[in-house]
Amino acid sequence: MRSDIEDLCLRVAAVEEEQARLRERTERAEQVTDLFGALDKDVADTRVGFSKQRQVLNAIGMTQSEHAAHLQRQSTILSGLVLEMAAVRSTQVDHGIVLNEHGQMLTEHGQMLKEQGRMLREVLDRLPA
Repeated sequence: MRSDIEDLCLRVAAVEEEQARLRERTERAEQVTDLFGALDKDVADTRVGFSKQRQVLNAIGMTQSEHAAHLQRQSTILSGLVLEMAAVRSTQVDHGIVLNEHGQMLTEHGQMLKEQGRMLREVLDRLPA
């Protein structure tokens, strides 16, 4: 039969392993969030590019039907980008929720470690000097 100290040591080790796993998941979530930030910048750059294209087309005096066709294509592209941005934002929200949950879990694990530390001190205080 294991002693209380051995039991407590095993529990502390398990909590530390869980904390390490949660840190890794949090780091992965931060990397994904960084990637989505870069994607947001790419979308903004693409919008700027579309705006410049529209100005050039106006400057060279395209016919109304050619211009309308071009704007229709841009509208379709922008609609697609808006959908992609909505998906990106939804994913960012999901990652925010996951990061929040990880924070809560880390807080809970910290509280557990504090309680286990208190219990370990009680066990150690009961041992003969």
